[in-house]
Amino acid sequence: MVERSVLKTNAKNQLRGKWGIAVVSFLIGIIIMGIFSGISNLIDSDGLKIVLGLITLLVTGAMCYGLCNISLNFANNNEVQISDIFAGFNSRVYLKTLGLNILIGIVVCIGTCIFIIPGIILALMYSQAFFILCEDNNKGVIECMKESSAMMKGHKCELFILELSFILWGILCVITFGIASLWVTPYMYVTYANYYKALMGVVQ
Repeated sequence: MVERSVLKTNAKNQLRGKWGIAVVSFLIGIIIMGIFSGISNLIDSDGLKIVLGLITLLVTGAMCYGLCNISLNFANNNEVQISDIFAGFNSRVYLKTLGLNILIGIVVCIGTCIFIIPGIILALMYSQAFFILCEDNNKGVIECMKESSAMMKGHKCELFILELSFILWGILCVITFGIASLWVTPYMYVTYANYYKALMGVVQ
């Protein structure tokens, strides 16, 4: 597997000169995913909380797809547009993104309820599912999950360590009241996209 430092250096190089579009795109994605849950925490009406929860469910999968899609475009040095963040709302893939989000969420939730470690393992196991769907829209939900599970055999600890390597960046985001996350989030996602590409090379 490619070293973490190489994955991160590649991500920085791929984002060089494109930070503006990266920051705006990821900011839009983060706002859309967080706005409904944020509003839900501010209201007391159980009915409205349920409605906002359903809206969040309907939106999150498509936005996860969009974040992975735009990250892969950066990693592949493709032309990137802000509209790429909304690719998950395309009628061809929307129901698949919804299905992936629901199924992975249920599986990880069950694992976490049993004990936190199984939840982490399951999250790592299915971490590549959205990237797989981005690269081939013809694949089904279960197929993406199965392929992700197969890809991550022997690599879960590796990805976990890669994720832990961003802890200091996370602390910086907290210290700057989230301002640093405008740059850290694209950097992390493009690094994960490079990891997916490296993993594909190993598996194939």
